[in-house]
Amino acid sequence: MPSLFSRHIGLQLAAALILASVAPLLGAGFLASRLIEDTLLRQSESTRDSLLDASGSLVDGHVAGAEASLTTIARMIVVEEFANPRKVGREDARVKEELAKRLLGLLEPSDVLLGLAYHGTGTPGENDPEDPYEVRAQAVQSRYNSYQQELPQVDQNLRNGFAVPGSNEAPRIPLADPVVSVPRAGKSYVSESIQFAGPIPYIRMSVPVRTEAGVIGVLVASVNLEPMRETLNRLAAGRAALTVRDADGTVVAAGTTDPGADALESRTLPGARGWTLSIREPRGAALGTLAAARRQAWLWTAAAVLLALVITFVVTARLMSPVRALSGAVEKMARGDLRARAGVERQDELGRLAQAFDGMAAALEKLDQLKSDFVSHASHELRTPLTSMKLSIANLQDGVIGPLDGRQQEVLARVRGDLDRLIRMVNELLDAARLEAGRVELSRERCDLGAIARGAVETVRPIADEKGVRLEVEAGAAPLDGDRMKLHEVVLNVVDNAVKFTPAGGRVHVAVTGDGDGVACVVTDGGPGIPTEKLARVFEKFAMIPGDGAPKPPGAGLGLSISRKIMELHGGSIRVDNLPGGGARFRIALPGPRPSGGPRSA
Repeated sequence: MPSLFSRHIGLQLAAALILASVAPLLGAGFLASRLIEDTLLRQSESTRDSLLDASGSLVDGHVAGAEASLTTIARMIVVEEFANPRKVGREDARVKEELAKRLLGLLEPSDVLLGLAYHGTGTPGENDPEDPYEVRAQAVQSRYNSYQQELPQVDQNLRNGFAVPGSNEAPRIPLADPVVSVPRAGKSYVSESIQFAGPIPYIRMSVPVRTEAGVIGVLVASVNLEPMRETLNRLAAGRAALTVRDADGTVVAAGTTDPGADALESRTLPGARGWTLSIREPRGAALGTLAAARRQAWLWTAAAVLLALVITFVVTARLMSPVRALSGAVEKMARGDLRARAGVERQDELGRLAQAFDGMAAALEKLDQLKSDFVSHASHELRTPLTSMKLSIANLQDGVIGPLDGRQQEVLARVRGDLDRLIRMVNELLDAARLEAGRVELSRERCDLGAIARGAVETVRPIADEKGVRLEVEAGAAPLDGDRMKLHEVVLNVVDNAVKFTPAGGRVHVAVTGDGDGVACVVTDGGPGIPTEKLARVFEKFAMIPGDGAPKPPGAGLGLSISRKIMELHGGSIRVDNLPGGGARFRIALPGPRPSGGPRSA
């Protein structure tokens, strides 16, 4: 059985238009959503790269600035008397103290250097030839000094570079230490490893102190990285976690923001120290506007889809309106209503098709009217001579002219039977013509459908007995308002057909039921039934449909068509279906009596 979709071209057209319009819109919405996400990710990556570039420049700038400051101090040492050879005794002690004060004066205003130590050439014979450098002067910022005093465990490397203030310790740095060996070769040295003095991160740095004669000493400093760390944290602005690690993996700066496990990360290696800068940004922060952008995109997509659906339904309705009108008119014509018209007033192809159909329907109606007029006139003209012939044959059978032998009586009986069938066919043609022309008026009166059914059964019973068909009737009281004679004709047609199609030994059952809402007469035969594909044509004019394997029935094929017309005039219906075990079942349904009762003509 075809599905609802396959039976309605409107659904197919709407589905095609929706698929052609909505699918691209949904695809565009999906692509727009992906494009927005990709754009935000690229924007976040660009922002992180810019932040990394700025951070790398800040780290390099901080170290380069410290190196420049240290180089400047080294030049000042040369200009001052720092570079003079040391003297002996108290004079040397006084010179070293003066040098320390001057170094401290250079150190304290700056927050870049934690401590300074000038290692100069010693007096021959007093120092190891393999270790000719000794501390000539040193200075430590007071803040670092407090860390040394409060935290005895402060990094020993810084202790090795600077004596604890107030002590007489003057440590020497081995020549193999790169903090000395690199400046002795005339180059600056910057440590790759980050160390800590309490919470303060620093790196060791040294530059050569040279005169025209060559390198005469080394200036060693501990470079404070805390200002750089604070600036990096401010640069990240709490949105991302910015981390700086040295070559050993020691963290010098790390943001306080927790970006989560699904954070977006970028890395870079600033300078030649092997340090790693990494920035991790929470995915939610990077895609913070994604949800709103996606919602906006999908809202626009939904609006476009809704507009496409509205346009689809409008277009489909406009296209299907004439199609439905044309289909309805065709169905009415198929049921015998030749007055049906599409009534489409449009100038497009569908409009011209509907107008062509209306013209064809008008021509068919005119042709049918001519046929009906011809049949009506011909039937009317035939009925008078046929009636005269019937009277003449009756006179012959009654012996008015003279006595007849048995053979003559038999021939006249056959002729009279054929003449009765012919008169019945003529009457049916006249009835059909009147019904189609609307010239039949009902004489409504209060009547009983049960009594009408019993009368019709008794009329047909002689034929059924002769054929060997058993007639059964269950007809109680079933009052209604209708035309008694017309209803008798309807029931008689149905019962007569049931007897015709029921073989000898079969059974025809007639049942009448009634309630306050309506009455019904159901006639069931024992015949072969009606072919399923021909059920819809049973009530058409001139339709003579034999059962499976049965010969063509006698008559003009107008009885059931007339019966349907009469039922429609009464506001009732007549339907037929096949029984599972064989046979056909006709159901005549009529409205019950009107509350006011009494006869009425229609």
